[in-house]
Amino acid sequence: MPIDVIYGREEARLIYLGVAHTLSDDEDTRLVVDIGGGSTEFILGERFEPMRLESLQMGCVSYGEAFFPDGQLNKERFDAAYHRARIEVSHIRRNYHREFWQEAVGSSGTLRAIERSHRDRGLARRRH
Repeated sequence: MPIDVIYGREEARLIYLGVAHTLSDDEDTRLVVDIGGGSTEFILGERFEPMRLESLQMGCVSYGEAFFPDGQLNKERFDAAYHRARIEVSHIRRNYHREFWQEAVGSSGTLRAIERSHRDRGLARRRH
């Protein structure tokens, strides 16, 4: 069976369409963030139309391999990963500022794991 691999902005576009079809059909601008294994997509859109798409090469697997190859987490490694991520998003930050969207939506197993971790620690509650 042939396999087509999608990358970058096309991946972001398809992620947005999938998310938009699960949400209310309102006119608010939404930010969709998808943290995958190798990349993270940031999409601003309205209704079923993505308006701004970015795909950055920073994912949970790639960062895990680069900064925590033996699975050990410590302050120095965490700080290094955090600073690398800040550099990666620095060139798109102003285009995704809070003033440009009314709703933020996460899409991925990574974000579900973060939510579960926060809920387990009493830091957040599940929204539907």
